[in-house]
Amino acid sequence: MIDQSMRLLAKSLLQRLDELESTHPQWMWEFDVHSQELAECVEVLANTNRSELSNVESLVSDPGRSIRTIADTLTSAACWICINCDSDTRQQLLTTLAPWGHISALLANLSGRLLLRFQNTGDVRYVRLCLAAIALLADNADPREESAFIQRLSKALVEHGHAPMPILQEFAMLSTGQARSLLENASRTN
Repeated sequence: MIDQSMRLLAKSLLQRLDELESTHPQWMWEFDVHSQELAECVEVLANTNRSELSNVESLVSDPGRSIRTIADTLTSAACWICINCDSDTRQQLLTTLAPWGHISALLANLSGRLLLRFQNTGDVRYVRLCLAAIALLADNADPREESAFIQRLSKALVEHGHAPMPILQEFAMLSTGQARSLLENASRTN
């Protein structure tokens, strides 16, 4: 039952992002990685269990008023869905979002914000959302930058008393393409 609900949620999310892309082609440039709205959305998502799907459904159905808030919220929700959905739904997200260049920039910015949040709190839930953003980036990031970012993330995990290898391996299995390769390599070196 949850898997079917998750598929419907992912479909709704992708429709909302497609609407945003087609009606506001310049929306990415209105993105503000330090927005209060993003912090609040990430907090809700970090505290939402898989069984509490209604919290995420609410965010997707009413992501905010401004274009920036809508983009932030939907991108963050995509990360949460990526972590919590079945493999078919995750594959649908990965293949649908991959060609959207605007989404790639949002995911890259979101991953940086989530890493900062983890460094400030030590709460591994932010790392999980961060790694979901990397998984959704797939082949759309500069591999040198992404590799350096994953190394910073690994170092932060160690500094906060977490073993990087298990979580990097887990997200390598959720990823495809370049993201998978970089996460697999990073998990071997930690």
